Amino acid sequence: MNRRIITHVVLLAILLSSGMAFGYELKAFEGKSRKATLADFMPKIDRGENKDNKFYIEQYSFDAKIKGGYDFWFQIVLSNMGVANGKGAVQVHFKPKGGKKIKAGGTFDRSKWSYKKDGDKLVMDLGGNHFEGDGDTWRGHFETDKFDADIQIKNAVSPWRPGGGTAYYGGKDKYYDINILTPRGTFELDVTLKSTGEKTHLTGAIYGDHSVSNLPPNHQARRWVKMRIVSKAFTLIVNTFESTEMYGNKWGGYFLVVSDKKVVATGTNPRMELSDFDVDQRSGYKVPKLILFSDAKGVDGFQGVIKANKMVGRHDRLEELSSMERAVVGKFVKPVGFKYNSQFEFEMQVDGKKKSYKGKGNYDFNQVIP
Repeated sequence: MNRRIITHVVLLAILLSSGMAFGYELKAFEGKSRKATLADFMPKIDRGENKDNKFYIEQYSFDAKIKGGYDFWFQIVLSNMGVANGKGAVQVHFKPKGGKKIKAGGTFDRSKWSYKKDGDKLVMDLGGNHFEGDGDTWRGHFETDKFDADIQIKNAVSPWRPGGGTAYYGGKDKYYDINILTPRGTFELDVTLKSTGEKTHLTGAIYGDHSVSNLPPNHQARRWVKMRIVSKAFTLIVNTFESTEMYGNKWGGYFLVVSDKKVVATGTNPRMELSDFDVDQRSGYKVPKLILFSDAKGVDGFQGVIKANKMVGRHDRLEELSSMERAVVGKFVKPVGFKYNSQFEFEMQVDGKKKSYKGKGNYDFNQVIP
């Protein structure tokens, strides 16, 4: 299942949801932040609320930070979207030094992939692809038509659930759930290109997460503000969203700072002020270039700022559809993502002392509906 296929099934599922009604109460990340367990990151596909739910989608994603012009990313996707329930997919991207990004992967019917609990490990097999982990280490083996890859991941910090890990929409059966599988970790990677037989061994830092959503994306959120920074000293994660009008246009989400030894701070549902807008002429969306944060639950003295400078990327998902699909789906949603080169600074009290985390990095703004 490549990104184009995922775009099709997600956007067409949005279309199917246009007449559905849900409860209108949003309870986002109101629980206690804690270590994630095996039970938390086992697949949710066979739960009663998901088994026949066309809007269920679950993703295990890892993004490596590699010096020298390389790039590696992989994702396992489980979904009921589209025609058949229980589809599994693997996507793997590899960029060799000085070369173009190579995208590969495959899609598997429910009978062609499996998962199980093996002692204290999650084990998943999708065709010739294999993924397993216990929260301390993860291992992936990927066989594609373009390259083979083996990755070993070692967590510096245990998996984490910010604010209990779940945003509930009108009850316990509709939710967006998140586990930070690798808040901060390292990896060893071996890639063999099938076209040339060239072998590459790489090491570096890595981040991984696991998310589950079982309601239509256009009901889940109107817009998102995201940032992930992996520096030598810390990892910083911002993942916040504004709910749709039917859920009160409320901001929810979390903020995380992680060192090599521990989760330093977790803040949930911060107060947010957006200003200094760029207007995207094609969509009409107003993209904030200045975002102020304050009053996050779980962190004393919390305040922060993201100041965007130059746009470095724009992605309109409707452009990946045919003209007919675009005309129909575009009546309900207009999902566009923007990436800006930015500066950031966050301050808070940690162990009774004022701490500041600042630097430069990309910030992502994604809008789903006007």
